[in-house]
Amino acid sequence: MKSEIKDGMLLRVLLLIFCAWLWILGAAVVAPIAYYVIAFKDFFTFLGTETYFHVLYIVSPVLIGITVLIILTASIIGCCSAALYNRCLLTTFNVIMVLSVLLHVAGAGVFLALHDEISTKMTDSMKSYMQNASPDEVALTFESIQNGLKCCGTESPNDWYTIKAQIPSSCCIDQGCVPIASNVHKTGCAYHLKTNFQWISILSMVVAVIVTCMEIFGIILSYILICKPRYVVAQPI
Repeated sequence: MKSEIKDGMLLRVLLLIFCAWLWILGAAVVAPIAYYVIAFKDFFTFLGTETYFHVLYIVSPVLIGITVLIILTASIIGCCSAALYNRCLLTTFNVIMVLSVLLHVAGAGVFLALHDEISTKMTDSMKSYMQNASPDEVALTFESIQNGLKCCGTESPNDWYTIKAQIPSSCCIDQGCVPIASNVHKTGCAYHLKTNFQWISILSMVVAVIVTCMEIFGIILSYILICKPRYVVAQPI
């Protein structure tokens, strides 16, 4: 019986440590969300009336934020349930973890289904914007993007000649240079945006897999604690 009690105590300590790490991981996800919102705000200028993608841009970080809030809440409940050994809290923690795993799986499925469409839309939307907006408006919109990504035009500097506009100074390799073909970045901004988007996608999927695996571990751990006799695990830590 003493060995059973030791096992029960060990499980509670493991759950306590697990929930602490889960809380830290959930809090750490806030930074990538902020980066996503800031890094891609300029891209969504190109979408114009494409409400679907505007909604995607707004809804995605909100959904991720809700998921993070769920994880943070669950980790606090898990810590309390492990410290106090409260079956009601353990059950609540278990249910929240199951729902969170389902949410991650569903979110990953939607993201993978839309990934190629979003990536293709980046180039098409930038081309359309350059052709339909006024040269002054295009130059103003592209300024921060070209300065930040060290790029020029949508696919190349020649895009500026296509719309009968001068290459802006934001295309310059060196600050203060004369914006002519030999002194500007040769790579278009669409390439850099797609590359950044792919890296963010990979990072997001890795984080999602890690979090999901941790949550499954938490589900198993809490379920074992729920199923064990109370006298085995209800000892004070």
